[in-house]
Amino acid sequence: MMVLLGIDSEEQVRRLSKKGKIPCRVPGVTRHRFFRACIDEWLRQYQVAPKTPTSPLQKEAWERCHNNDHDWLAEDRFDGIAYSSEEAATEISQHVISTGYNRTCCSCKKTFFIPNS
Repeated sequence: MMVLLGIDSEEQVRRLSKKGKIPCRVPGVTRHRFFRACIDEWLRQYQVAPKTPTSPLQKEAWERCHNNDHDWLAEDRFDGIAYSSEEAATEISQHVISTGYNRTCCSCKKTFFIPNS
């Protein structure tokens, strides 16, 4: 959680949680842990991605995003690291529907439809 939000200490995470600025932690767990679905939804709605990449994959995705190259969204190795993904369908014609994923870039927040191969 600290890495995702770019926060320096666990104490800051606890304070933000008590104030309701970030999702609450998992009940009954002494360490500050969170349900993934809760965090993913919160990040999608409120939080900007980390301002500096924290891994080589994030750095590669960030550089390609800033060069207006989002072809990397089709690669599964970036899933959960540099983009979020949701199953989706789009209508190609009146009788044809394509299924795939809506993938949202963590850097620019643009959503792209990636069809199933």
